Amino acid sequence: MSIVVKWDTEEKSIVRYEVSGRWTWDEMYQAILEAHALADSVTYKVEAIVDMSNTRHVPGGASPHAKNMLGTTHPNMGRVVIVGAGTYLRLLLETFGRVAGQVGVSRQANAPDSGNEPIFARSLDEARDILTRVAE
Repeated sequence: MSIVVKWDTEEKSIVRYEVSGRWTWDEMYQAILEAHALADSVTYKVEAIVDMSNTRHVPGGASPHAKNMLGTTHPNMGRVVIVGAGTYLRLLLETFGRVAGQVGVSRQANAPDSGNEPIFARSLDEARDILTRVAE
């Protein structure tokens, strides 16, 4: 499988998606279900990191899937930081976020957090730092 979902921290406060190689939309939807199952196992809000640093692949037909994923929520899931997203994926998520009215203008990691924008990071360490700052 090209997408692995697991806890990023021993405290079970961050779920990490590890995306690699040529993944499919079916794999992404399965990964979302796995992340939701992890979130179901706790009684508090958890954050997520989607690590795309080991792939540049985005499967065909991305538009409807990106739109669907922006609408996929879980009551225990908080912010999502995307690591290593290529230009195409960033533009796709930003565009559908604006159209769906769920997110504003994308920002870099050091910009103020309004709670509604997609967050993009260059590394796992930067993503963890962002989520630590968001949680404080």
